[in-house]
Amino acid sequence: MLKIYHIARVGTHILQGSYWILKSQNKMIDLATKLRRNEEQYTVNNLGEEAVMMNVTNGDFIGLNTVGTEIWHLLQEPISFEALVKKLMDIYEVAEKQCIDETLPYINKMIGEKMIKIVEN
Repeated sequence: MLKIYHIARVGTHILQGSYWILKSQNKMIDLATKLRRNEEQYTVNNLGEEAVMMNVTNGDFIGLNTVGTEIWHLLQEPISFEALVKKLMDIYEVAEKQCIDETLPYINKMIGEKMIKIVEN
């Protein structure tokens, strides 16, 4: 079965998910939480400003719009959620509260899909 996901939203740059798989999470995300993309479980191909990811474990595909692709690139090295928000605020010229409110659910969904990992200190 082929599953395609479109995920990410920041400010006026909106593309809400057409389908989400939500998994329960035991960890809370706060501004100090360090995150990093999970390159062991996903292979990624860029398509212009967007990207297509494949979960190498189950074969699911995830399509990222430009915002999701930008977040993926920003998570190449461990980065705190706060630093990620600040970079997105600069790129998309949105207020901090709006950026946090729109980015946090996306990050939680990325964690649920094991697209990113929480980096333990």
